[in-house]
Amino acid sequence: MPTTASRYYQSSTLLASRLTIWPPPRELLISGQKLETHHLLSKCAQALGYSHPIIIPVEEDNLESYASKIGKGEMLAVLKRGHSGWSNHLITPNTPHPVDEIKAALDTQRQTWGVSGHGFNQPRWFCQPYMPLLIHLGELRTYLVNRVIYYTVATTPNISDPHELEMASGKFTQPLSLFK
Repeated sequence: MPTTASRYYQSSTLLASRLTIWPPPRELLISGQKLETHHLLSKCAQALGYSHPIIIPVEEDNLESYASKIGKGEMLAVLKRGHSGWSNHLITPNTPHPVDEIKAALDTQRQTWGVSGHGFNQPRWFCQPYMPLLIHLGELRTYLVNRVIYYTVATTPNISDPHELEMASGKFTQPLSLFK
């Protein structure tokens, strides 16, 4: 029986054969690999003589320990999951009950993604430095391909609750297939 993730991918691929879907399903799988993207960005930064924030892959067996240390303030870091967005699967020093959050996320992940080796790899978790200004000021992420803006997203915290982030897509999106 196919997993929820594989059913979603098959259905969206079928739909994309009839309608234009942006971003295309194949690109979604690639763009969701945050850990691999950070690794690539780190290599690019090093090649240009710049630095990139340290990112540590965290195995599933260690997630509760990392979440506990972050929640207790023993580690000034954030824990994130690839193939996620809108502050889902995010543990910060301000997350209430971080270990419970991890347990619930892993339960849902197992139900949604199925077992490894069945078409989709399990999403990978990673730890990176905590940047308090992101909670208060937000961030603007712009992706460039060949010096052309490919995608931009602005993330700003909600004034009443900094855990609730408001996101707005940039106006300049362009499919990768149009780049030469």
